[in-house]
Amino acid sequence: TAADNVGVIQITWANRQGGSGTATLTGTTWTASGIPLQPGDNNLTVTAQDASGNSGTAILAVTYDPTPPVVAFTGPTTGVMVRGTVTLSASASDNMGVVRVQFQVDGANLGPEVTASPYSIAWDTTTAANGGHTLTALARDAVGNGTLSTPIIVTVDNSPPTAPTSVTATASGTQITLSWTAATDNVGVTGYRVERCQGAGCSSFTQVATPSGTAYSDTGLQAATSYSYRVRAVDAA
Repeated sequence: TAADNVGVIQITWANRQGGSGTATLTGTTWTASGIPLQPGDNNLTVTAQDASGNSGTAILAVTYDPTPPVVAFTGPTTGVMVRGTVTLSASASDNMGVVRVQFQVDGANLGPEVTASPYSIAWDTTTAANGGHTLTALARDAVGNGTLSTPIIVTVDNSPPTAPTSVTATASGTQITLSWTAATDNVGVTGYRVERCQGAGCSSFTQVATPSGTAYSDTGLQAATSYSYRVRAVDAA
């Protein structure tokens, strides 16, 4: 806006980084549009002039940032299976500085925006259905430029396998051979964990093997000693 005792007849503008022009009167407001800006700091001057050639100048500093942030998902990686609570993380950078990163699951915002590096957030996968989900991170700078990361696909699996059944044990000398019926799972059993406890009435089990099949021979045992075993089925998650 500009005022004068006898009336303003002209408004001109100039950008010290390049470009100049005149403004037009709309009602009581002088406006100019399409002012070219250079990336970085711009110093605009606006000059009002009356009929006698008197003038007054105002200065406005403007920072122009046309460059969006760079953002990439860093964890988990695409194709993995996840369960329970998982940490989502991303890297982000910008020529003027990243001010916030919003994590998303299937396009929906997950929790609040993260405003400082390292950019990460906890995801409770039990709130999501078993199956594939798309993870993204949206980074923004101070002027609102935004970049969406390349999506990654993970599979949520919070359903455990069935327990192995028909577990049998056969002792021979210092060896015990275990066998069991295969377990089942919604995404497939990947193997088993055999745990052993030595001594009568013991309760502290230690993992001794991770066979892929439905049998395992435990060798080098002590004679005349009681052993207890547990067999766990494990899936890809």
